[in-house]
Amino acid sequence: MIRLLLFSTCHIYPKIGNSRVSGKEASVPRSLNGPQARTWWCLQNWGKSTALVLADVPGMINYQGIIVDENTGDPLPGEHTVVFRIYDSSSGCTLLWSEEQQVTADDMGVFSTIAGSESEIAIAFDNPGWPEVEVDTEVLLPRRPLVSVPYAFRSERADDADSLGGVHSGDYVVQGETGVVTSDMIADGAGSDLDADMLDGLDSDAFADSGHNHDDRYYLQEELDTTGSINDTGNPVDWTRLKNVPAGFADGTDDTGPGDGHSLDASDGSPVDAVYVNPGGNVGIGTTSPDAGKLQVESAGDAVYAKTTGGKGIFAVAGSAVGGESDGAIVGTSSTMTAVRGYSTNSSGVYGQSSQDAVPAIHGEHTADGPAIYGGCSGYYPCVEGLRADDGVAVAGLTNSGIAVYGHTSSNEGVPVVGIQTGYTMDDISALQEPGGYFGGKNGVIGLTKELGGFAVCGFTLDGSGWAGYFSSAGNGVAIDTPGGKIGLTVAGGTKNALVATADGARSLYCEEASEVWFADYGFDRLEEGAAVVSIDPVFAQTVNLVEPYHVFLQAYGNADLYVASRTPEIFEVRLREGDPEVEFSYRLVAKRLGYEGDRLSRAPWADNNTNLFPGKAPRRQGQE
Repeated sequence: MIRLLLFSTCHIYPKIGNSRVSGKEASVPRSLNGPQARTWWCLQNWGKSTALVLADVPGMINYQGIIVDENTGDPLPGEHTVVFRIYDSSSGCTLLWSEEQQVTADDMGVFSTIAGSESEIAIAFDNPGWPEVEVDTEVLLPRRPLVSVPYAFRSERADDADSLGGVHSGDYVVQGETGVVTSDMIADGAGSDLDADMLDGLDSDAFADSGHNHDDRYYLQEELDTTGSINDTGNPVDWTRLKNVPAGFADGTDDTGPGDGHSLDASDGSPVDAVYVNPGGNVGIGTTSPDAGKLQVESAGDAVYAKTTGGKGIFAVAGSAVGGESDGAIVGTSSTMTAVRGYSTNSSGVYGQSSQDAVPAIHGEHTADGPAIYGGCSGYYPCVEGLRADDGVAVAGLTNSGIAVYGHTSSNEGVPVVGIQTGYTMDDISALQEPGGYFGGKNGVIGLTKELGGFAVCGFTLDGSGWAGYFSSAGNGVAIDTPGGKIGLTVAGGTKNALVATADGARSLYCEEASEVWFADYGFDRLEEGAAVVSIDPVFAQTVNLVEPYHVFLQAYGNADLYVASRTPEIFEVRLREGDPEVEFSYRLVAKRLGYEGDRLSRAPWADNNTNLFPGKAPRRQGQE
């Protein structure tokens, strides 16, 4: 048994009389080195710091003690397990906090530690607390209550502070409270060194009065009608009162452009008619015949260049469905170059939005050998993006015989085609770099075919060391679901094998192939007096046809000659011909898979043209024998 002496720089309360320590009666010795040790409680050190209020005050307590032998009083150096606890009562009751530590006592039995260093002492200390210490499974009893130090009594006043900076709380205005500020509470500015005749550093004489009109060069408000237009009734336009009037308009008549429209030359005179407006209100840039729409731009270079740092470069809304060349919000036609081109460094190059059913947000048609929709970008952002607010198609491509939607990247780090659902990002494909396309969702990729002998998903590789398909999973691998009697998995020209880890690297284990569809079951049994009846596993029996003849292969593990005496759908009987009548044996039961009893070396005409199966010879057509 041991005794523990605790000490600190605070007032120390001795544990005297016949107090129980570690479950035994003990009296207080006369000195630390006497035949018995003494136990002390330092209650100040158990006081909780203000770590719950001030973030810079740690919730920990410095704790020191001496561990000595209870009977001899000798120090007990070395490793000890100490458990600190704080309860809400002197015995039993609720545990408020605890922590276990490993402490090391020196040759004198002295140790020092920080209580709360492993688990913060997060107690409010608004009620009495009773600490308890356990050393090497021995609990020091009884518990002593936590007490305070004199100056800590003053902290109680902070619970009901009624002033701030010497000013009573009632003299402050509560934020958000209205109707409480009066004129008596606002200084009149006297003596504030403010110049009442100044505004933004300017004297009042520097500002013009409301009637000033720069020597009658501009129209005053009273000279305009209610709509802000010049009232030409009794007050015609005086061209001398307008500034920067072009020479052709100086007399009030446009005599600079063609008689059927208005034009504006470039500032240096070239080109002439840089901007032209016809009588119908159509605007032409680079043309004086804007007949294609409200805005028609013609240029030997880029016709329209839009750049924005936040909004849309070009935003157009059409009132009808996008169908032919004359319909659509934005329509581009070209015989040799890109009709509509969008470029962006950090957003969508081309953006289309539709709110009408069965109408694509972006529609592209190509009548020759080229992409109907083409987008080029330099980052992960989509080159072409379509957005719909309902269940319609965001981006659609239509072709008679060519490629409807085509994605291309010039770098093997790019992703030409991406389709993802909410909750998926481009970062999710970091494990498989350089994909040709990325699709993320509950079902990432779905392939569907309605054609006879068609393939829903196809993978090809032109590299002899490449793989036509690859599946990597943190869970299961590949699941194949087919109707009964159909082919689940077929390998043409290759092997079916499993890769396993060995000491010298990965190795392949190969499947055993058969001319018919067999299932096998293995087991062990033993003869009793030269015979054994083996029951067939009822679960295995549900997967095979045991009415049909099935195989049972026997292997004796001893000096015995065995044979199968009888077979039924439920059991088979093994008997001894000669040898050990109690011999152990194993068996291999092989039976036809249920539903595939008639399959044997079935024809696969769909693979007759497979060059991996028939290299160097003309492929046969499907259906040929």
